[in-house]
Amino acid sequence: MPKYMPFLKAKANEFGAIKSLSKERKQLVAPFFDFPLKKDMDASTLKKNIETAARKFCLNMKGVPEYFVDDYDIPDSILIGGRPSYEYFAACMHAQDLNFNPVVGIDRTTDRNSCVFTSAITRVVKNRRIALRISSDDLISYNLVRADILHLIAMGNGIYDRWVLVIDNRVCKGVDPLARAAQIRAFCIAAAADHAYEAIVITGSTLPPVAGDVLSTNSEIHLARNEIAIYSNAITGLSGYHIIFGDYTIVSPDYSDSDIDPRNMLNVTAPKVVYSYEDKHYIVRGGGIKTHSRGFKQYNDIAATIVAKSFFRHGNSEGDLYLVEKAAGLGSTVMPGSVLKPTINSHISFMLDLL
Repeated sequence: MPKYMPFLKAKANEFGAIKSLSKERKQLVAPFFDFPLKKDMDASTLKKNIETAARKFCLNMKGVPEYFVDDYDIPDSILIGGRPSYEYFAACMHAQDLNFNPVVGIDRTTDRNSCVFTSAITRVVKNRRIALRISSDDLISYNLVRADILHLIAMGNGIYDRWVLVIDNRVCKGVDPLARAAQIRAFCIAAAADHAYEAIVITGSTLPPVAGDVLSTNSEIHLARNEIAIYSNAITGLSGYHIIFGDYTIVSPDYSDSDIDPRNMLNVTAPKVVYSYEDKHYIVRGGGIKTHSRGFKQYNDIAATIVAKSFFRHGNSEGDLYLVEKAAGLGSTVMPGSVLKPTINSHISFMLDLL
């Protein structure tokens, strides 16, 4: 099992961040991908997105031992050919001669969960590993969801013998870390008494989907990462279990493609860069790209601010080298999208060194 599990959207920047990891670091991660929800998504657009994602897995995941893929954000009501879209994804991966670890959850439809135990999915899965994803709502009481969980495990008998329990805190900003950790401990101990999980993953993020919820324009903040506090407190009572740290890197789990008309995007966009260190996110936000005198060059200014900090990791990753380059004003113009790949890469590299 991996040292660290980054939770990512199955999008170009996230794939690129994994591809640009060093060979050694790729061996230490098991990325967990979620299909992104697009505006006005229907079966046709989802089908195209799945086909694109399958190609990107083929192009970008070489050297990564394994990864999980889920459709958590995609409504189960969107079917492809009358069947769960997850089956179509598996078919696309099979066509590319790729395998992945599937995911089930007690909040999915019966058809969506059941398809994971049919040949449509199992023929693509090579190592008999599967994830059971639990949300914070489920942590209230294991007994309330016990029957549903044991039903899924029973369906996997003879098919999957390596179950990974994923405790997903999603956006956990403002959550009491001690109280949440106590819930996690109680849930995991009860769950492990029923089934021998191969590993337990505890993940979450302090980043809300809208940057303005944590800082205004033309400002900076050192945001304490509550997902680390929750994890640290939870593991104190879980000795003897294989616990893996996960997080959503520097992108909020609740982020989805903006509803703003792309033609108006620059009128409302302010540059933002997130750089993680110790147990904090250092976030710098500029002013409106269209109204600020520096425009896109604010990204260069922000990079220079980060590189000058005592906690900046010089030459530690491709992402850090990118920030050094931009701080010096070199290379192409930085756009709101192009800064994500290097900063996600920097975060993953940092977490691997930290853990």
